[in-house]
Amino acid sequence: MHRVFGLTLKIPVLQFKFQVFVLKFRYGLFQFQCLK
Repeated sequence: MHRVFGLTLKIPVLQFKFQVFVLKFRYGLFQFQCLK
């Protein structure tokens, strides 16, 4: 039971980290296009 709780706690954190990564990637891509 405790292991399952730890897993459910980990998933939103992973989703949040992934969203931050996507935002940074898009921002970097946008800056790169502006420099061209």
